[in-house]
Amino acid sequence: MMDIARIFRESDSIIGIDLAAKPGNPTGFAILEVMNVRTILVKGDNDIVSEVLEIGPSIIAIDAPLSLPKGRCCASDDCQCSGYGISRQADRLLLKKGIRGFWPLLPTMKPLTLRGIHLREAFEKHGFKVIEVFPSATQKILGIPTKKVGKEKLCKGLTDLGINITTENLTHHELDAVTAALTGLYYLAGQHEAVGDEEEGQIIVPLESGK
Repeated sequence: MMDIARIFRESDSIIGIDLAAKPGNPTGFAILEVMNVRTILVKGDNDIVSEVLEIGPSIIAIDAPLSLPKGRCCASDDCQCSGYGISRQADRLLLKKGIRGFWPLLPTMKPLTLRGIHLREAFEKHGFKVIEVFPSATQKILGIPTKKVGKEKLCKGLTDLGINITTENLTHHELDAVTAALTGLYYLAGQHEAVGDEEEGQIIVPLESGK
């Protein structure tokens, strides 16, 4: 396992976002700085963007699809572009690794995907680096318990890596946001794999070796 505390730079400020599909539902938002992380729950897009602008992070790691499949110009099933499918190479490659996600243009996923793309574009207009992450993949690769086995075990798995979580009674949204931020740390350290086609959109995961 990589000593993540050793590679954290004091100048780094990493935001992890476990994005909700609907603005009215809570989105987990984690701020990781010098191995200390605090979390909040936010809702509307304007609130999320305002928090990001106030912090000015080195990187933003979002748990949501941030791109459409190659060849798709929109998410409509009635458009000719629908023939290009509902998944990306990144999604299919993770599945081959034994990590099952949700295709970006499944009917239940469309709102999340479109919201993720909207926020990515908003952040990039402000000059921020944005990456797509998948906390379940990070947790599996690093051997961290997932939320399916309990929030307490997931929280302990994160703290065992050296992360000091300063917020109490975290929701599973916040814990996934912390995991997203942790993935951002691996990205900044160059200890990551970019899964998928760069032009289409990649999902960032830690290197399996952690070294």
